[in-house]
Amino acid sequence: MQFKNNEILLFQGDSITDGNRGRGTTDPNHYIGHSFPYILSAHLALKYIDKNPSFLSRGISGNDLLQMYARWREDGINLKPTVISILIGTNDAGAYINANNGSTQKQYEHIFRTLIDETLNELPDTHFVLCEPFYMNVDGTDTSERRYNDIKSRAQIVKKIAEDYNSTFVPLQDLLDSYAKKLGNKRKILWDGVHPTILGHSIIAEQWLKITEL
Repeated sequence: MQFKNNEILLFQGDSITDGNRGRGTTDPNHYIGHSFPYILSAHLALKYIDKNPSFLSRGISGNDLLQMYARWREDGINLKPTVISILIGTNDAGAYINANNGSTQKQYEHIFRTLIDETLNELPDTHFVLCEPFYMNVDGTDTSERRYNDIKSRAQIVKKIAEDYNSTFVPLQDLLDSYAKKLGNKRKILWDGVHPTILGHSIIAEQWLKITEL
């Protein structure tokens, strides 16, 4: 992936992306949040200082894909991003497995493709970086294991979409699992099975940079 002049990099997703970001503020200390987008923005801002990049985050805690799609005009297309990084799916799987609610895998794929189609129709040069959704069964329950398996299936959907749209796919699940196995403690990576620790966010950011070659 080539980083061009005046890139506008938009991070989108749920709480993993949100990172308690500031709302209605341009305060450089807070507007991007304190999750992996902050790590990436800090790195890329310095590395490409002469290219004048901009960084935005519109992740919203608790969102599933449908909720993100519902605000896509305001929080996506209207921002005119040149690069869009998306990480979403754990809430879709959680709602579907835990409450028989939310999107099925088929609906998840349909909404995802629709979102990309509508974006490229208006912003044809936008490049998508699609991050693999992930989850860990930290409590050993059957419900958590079903959620883990559902996420694995949705991850394959995201990978296929990335291939079909010539987008960048960032694999994360196996990498995070490998670190958890090495440490012998899943909670040191995803403290509740969903949300990364500082270490987890660092692993995600490093993988993002490796795959995009930025």
